[in-house]
Amino acid sequence: MGKYILRISPMIVHFSRNWILLLSLATLGSVAPARAACLDPGSSLYSRARALYGAGQYLLSATHFSQVAGTACDADLRDRSLYAYALALAELGEVSEALRTLETLSLPQAPVLRSFLTGDRSPLLLESVRLRFKIWDERLESSLMEPLRIDGMSSQKFDEVKSLRTRLGLVPAKSEWLAGGLSTVLPGAGQAYTRNFQSAALSFVLNAVFLATTLEFARKDMPAAAVASGMVFSVTYLGNILNAVDSVKRFNQLQRDPYEKQLRPILFPELVP
Repeated sequence: MGKYILRISPMIVHFSRNWILLLSLATLGSVAPARAACLDPGSSLYSRARALYGAGQYLLSATHFSQVAGTACDADLRDRSLYAYALALAELGEVSEALRTLETLSLPQAPVLRSFLTGDRSPLLLESVRLRFKIWDERLESSLMEPLRIDGMSSQKFDEVKSLRTRLGLVPAKSEWLAGGLSTVLPGAGQAYTRNFQSAALSFVLNAVFLATTLEFARKDMPAAAVASGMVFSVTYLGNILNAVDSVKRFNQLQRDPYEKQLRPILFPELVP
């Protein structure tokens, strides 16, 4: 009898465990509607998500914004949450998913963010950027503090913005013309000018190999092969120059990024949750 009880005990335990699990699921199902109550426009979860975004916790903020968007009764809160979710995704480098999210929104600021993410600097957007910088430049150069009272900005914040704008204007920029000229004379020199030594070495080696191959074919009186190799060398040589110019653009932008990132919420408040 004892052995029989020992054999049946695991079956009882297994049955009891499954029964408890089923009861738990049924209980959760009965209370789910109450928990899924939609959030009001002043949801504390949305405020928490904004605080996380402001602290640079983009992954956590994206999760919170997604939760708010899924449970918001108010359409405006839902759209604002999805927009903020796209902003957080963009900060995480998930640009494709951010763009897909923006496609579902009709908010006026969505096209601005889409332009920033895709690098589509349309004339209208560029004019908007120039206009905003012009307004701020005039304000920063003015000795009058009245505009600050209108914006509700403190004197300390004003000084901070002025300092950032000044430093942004003083960021050293390398010359695209010089980089292109250097790579024209010696492939890879333009990339080295921007401290991109890996790209410089690769450009130099590729151009040297194709040039040597072309000259070798010509020396051996193989015109067809020499022409084909020469065409490849020409493409590689031109690509080396264009890459040097692009390398300067990337280098200059990297120098500006820290200041632009701090100024962006002020110049483009629509790019903030």
